[in-house]
Amino acid sequence: MTDKNNHIKCPECGNEIDVQSILYDEIKNDFKKTHKKELIKERNATRETIKKQLEEEQASATEAMQQELAENSEKLKEFHKLRADLARAEREKVEMSEELNAKA
Repeated sequence: MTDKNNHIKCPECGNEIDVQSILYDEIKNDFKKTHKKELIKERNATRETIKKQLEEEQASATEAMQQELAENSEKLKEFHKLRADLARAEREKVEMSEELNAKA
């Protein structure tokens, strides 16, 4: 195309208008708007996916910690029971020893 074909003359004011430049800018702006919307949609979808994954991981970790806490609580109860049984056995041993010494 020659330079003459890229310009038109305004019938009102007589100014030369670069048609190619105007069309290029318009197409470029439309392209940006379209892709910007697509990028925003993709970004939002990615955020939602990551958010769901994090929530699932957090729920799983919380459940695992609660289960571990319950297991440790049971172990602690068993420990306290055994300690009480041991203390009772020690007292009984001392009482029996005292009874034997008293009888002898």
